[in-house]
Amino acid sequence: MSTAKRAQASRQQPGLACEACRSKKLRCDREQPQCGTCRAANIACVVDFDRLPRGRKGNVKSLQTKIGTLFENLFLPNPPDPYPDANMTMFDAQGSIGGSVDIEPLKKAWPLLDLSDLICADLYDHLYFDRVHPFVPFLNRYRYFRQCRQAVGDAPKPTRALRHAMWTLAASFSTQFQHIQKSLYAQTKMILEELDSTASVEPMTIKELQARTLLIMYEIMHMDFRTAWISAGNCLRLALLLRLHEIDIPEFSTRTSDAGRADLSWSEIEEQRRIFWVVFTLDCFMNLINEAPFRMDEETILTRLPAPEANCQTDQPIETAFISEIISGQRQAPSSSFVEIIITLAISGHCLLHRRRSLAENVHHTGTTAFWDRHRAIEMLLTRKSAYSIARPSHDSVQADPLSLLSNMMSNALVLTMYKLIDSTKLDKTQDQPTIEKYEQKALDAAKGITALSHVIPSLSYFKVHPFTPFPMMICIEFLLSRKSVNERAPMQAAEVWRELQSICSVNNLAQICSSKLKIVD
Repeated sequence: MSTAKRAQASRQQPGLACEACRSKKLRCDREQPQCGTCRAANIACVVDFDRLPRGRKGNVKSLQTKIGTLFENLFLPNPPDPYPDANMTMFDAQGSIGGSVDIEPLKKAWPLLDLSDLICADLYDHLYFDRVHPFVPFLNRYRYFRQCRQAVGDAPKPTRALRHAMWTLAASFSTQFQHIQKSLYAQTKMILEELDSTASVEPMTIKELQARTLLIMYEIMHMDFRTAWISAGNCLRLALLLRLHEIDIPEFSTRTSDAGRADLSWSEIEEQRRIFWVVFTLDCFMNLINEAPFRMDEETILTRLPAPEANCQTDQPIETAFISEIISGQRQAPSSSFVEIIITLAISGHCLLHRRRSLAENVHHTGTTAFWDRHRAIEMLLTRKSAYSIARPSHDSVQADPLSLLSNMMSNALVLTMYKLIDSTKLDKTQDQPTIEKYEQKALDAAKGITALSHVIPSLSYFKVHPFTPFPMMICIEFLLSRKSVNERAPMQAAEVWRELQSICSVNNLAQICSSKLKIVD
């Protein structure tokens, strides 16, 4: 059969098979945005674009042997003492690096290692993209590796700051490298302080903003919340300074201080869009936790929403909508966990404003008509959002897309927040009872959804659980405890979510903060 006929006879589209077909060992037709199998089963179709192609087992084993020998020659100049019980497997995620490495001599030799070494740096880079990038997806992997083939010591300070920030988070997401995360954090802070000292001479760069953003993630998980909240606010101001909130207006290229923007490729501009939206989401989360007003209104944001991950990584241009178009219902958002979190947070900002106005109305006794008008307007936003919401994630889909778990939890938590507003406002319980009962049932269903989603956590490695996951879990527990006198199932559901929250306290400082706010006897 000729090549042309063989291509014509193929039943598959080019690309990767989805995770559902892989797990069931089915032939995937690779249709986008949803393959035939997932469409027939009415489940989310998730493709892991970071999955590396499989090679022959013999080649992989040979590479593992060479890597082990290379580590010994580079990092262990003297023959180490044998540690037969200390062998640990280096991260073997998606075939990045495999094989057994004697970790104890590696720990002893670590202070002598030069982190600028390309091989050691490459190890951390791959660990970052495997475990951290799914939570903060703003880098183009191919371009990053292409640009970072030079020694770290010879790179500009913003690039060094970014790489050290990446390595800090990568080390914190690894059981093997926990012991160096604090020193990496200190080195990153030192580089950023050097940049601050020359701020009047050297202009602010995207890489510096990216480095600062990654440090916020680290501070949320391993340091005090106040430090992370202040850092998030500063990052948002830096993003505004770089005018990343108005990338997609025609005159942007002439207004920005970045003279080389006109020469940027689509994926480079998309990378700038993505860092803005990551900073936006971090700031929104921090303000939600503190019940503080949002600093930005979606109507003033003139940067398009992030494109699908596949388009970003393969440099395939696509025009996405503005967030104001999604909120107003002019356009429908793409099926993406990242975008869904952004939309959910924007609607949460409306809820916060609704709450502040309701408190003022309670103080001034100005009636409840305006309350229900605002409440119905936000409910309409939630109804629109449900039209493109991603289906409830399973264990397999969370493995491929860790953001999907947080996205679904936050959607349910928003429903709980809406009911909490009703419950805390002075309303005419007799006149509004049918409406209140309707919202109460929606809230009970949402709490049930978060409870079911929390059961996925024990089957995941802790680095697959987003750092902000404890927040919607806390909202769910608070709601269930408030209903324990009228719903006999509520205390049991609260206990289930509480147990899963406790399971991540040892690796997530925010989980500890959320737990301390809940008065529960374990």
